[in-house]
Parts: sequence; C-alpha cells; structure tokens
Amino acid sequence: MLTSDVGIVLRTIKYGESSNIAHVFTQEHGVIAIIVKGARKKKSRHSYLQPLSIVLVEYYRKPSKDLYLCKQISQEEPFLTAHTDLLKQSVMMFLNELIYKTLKEETGDPHLFKFLYKFLVAFDHQDFNPNSHVWFLCHYSKFMGIFPDISSYSPNYCFNIQEGCFEPSTQKPNVVNARLSGVLYSLLGMKFVALGELKISKDERKTLVRELLDYYATQMDGMKRVNSHMILEEVLSE
Repeated sequence: MLTSDVGIVLRTIKYGESSNIAHVFTQEHGVIAIIVKGARKKKSRHSYLQPLSIVLVEYYRKPSKDLYLCKQISQEEPFLTAHTDLLKQSVMMFLNELIYKTLKEETGDPHLFKFLYKFLVAFDHQDFNPNSHVWFLCHYSKFMGIFPDISSYSPNYCFNIQEGCFEPSTQKPNVVNARLSGVLYSLLGMKFVALGELKISKDERKTLVRELLDYYATQMDGMKRVNSHMILEEVLSE
C-alpha cells in the first residue's frame, strides 16, 4: 500500500552500490526503515537526507515487512542554518544521537512528533543559543516518561537522579547540587523562546548536561551511552 507521511530522518546507512537505508521517525507510523534507491549517485537529489532533516516520504508499506521501498522523498521543511552553521551542526549531532538511542516508537506518537518538529524549526530559525540542547534534554524527558517531579522542588533542594525528584538532603549519591538543581527546575518550566533569560556558565552547562545524561541512563533501561556531548563541549568552549 502506497503511504505518504511526514518524517524526521534519524539515520542513514549504505545499501548496495548506490542506495541508502534511511531510518525515519514518521508522524503516523513511528520509526520506519526505507530503501532510498540511487541516493548516493552523483546526480542524486537526496543530499538532504541528513540527520534530523524533516521530509515528506512516499513509500510502499506492508505490515508484514520491516523494510519498505521508498517511491519518493522530498524536503518538507528546508533548514536555513541547522546543517550549515558549525555551532548548530554540533548541537544537531548531539540531539540526533540522543534521539536515535532513546526513540523506540514502533507506532505513531503525534505529540512527540509535534514537539520534535516545532523544536527543530525553532532551533533552525532562531539565533544560536548554547543552552538549546540543555533545554531539549529537559523537555524531551516528558515524552520518554521520565519528566522530573517538579512539584517536589523548594529553594536550595537538590535533584535526586535515582528518584527523579527534588529533596533537601545532599548526603545521598547521584544528587545534583542545589545551584544546578535550581537551574534545572527553571529549565523544566521554561519555554524555548525564553531561553535567552537563562544565566549559566560554560562549566555549569557541561556539568548539568552530564547529570541529565546520567538521569536518562538511570531511568531508561537498556539505553546506550551517548558520547557526542564531549565533542559539543569542545566546540562550545572555543
């Protein structure tokens, strides 16, 4: 059955002499794998199959199959800067690894898709903010079912990575310090357009990202280690 859907490219791998297999998170059917024939030919128009590109894809869907044949794929929302600006490229690389290693949706999730779509477009169109990926980590957790318990927060409380809540004690292991816990609480309630109001140093940002990745790994069984944040740290420190 010929199916048309909007999707977000997660990963592409070589297939045969000139084709690619693309893993795409689609609005209606979740993560699918499609064969894009001729994608690696010199005259191919599929150069926009970069990670996190937003595309419109037509493919032949058979419920009994795990790999579908793509009839046509085109840009749905062309990016202006996300794939060309060095700083934004580094953030996109990190986000792509995070999403690929956490997103296991085999069915459509319209709310998650809308969140990713809106974030990617806003990130592309707005001026670069070095805390964009920190905001994303906070709000993406809601769709992974691990959003922290913000009702437990009080000033000077610390975030417990194991329990997913804020508490007064700092004597337990895996606890974020009070200063960064306050920043985390602010981010959890902040809209992306207001991110410019956040005041945080480079070292604090690095520490908070690592703490949040530890939180993801603790809360999500079987999650593979995310490594690209180390490259991003280097880029943002320059």
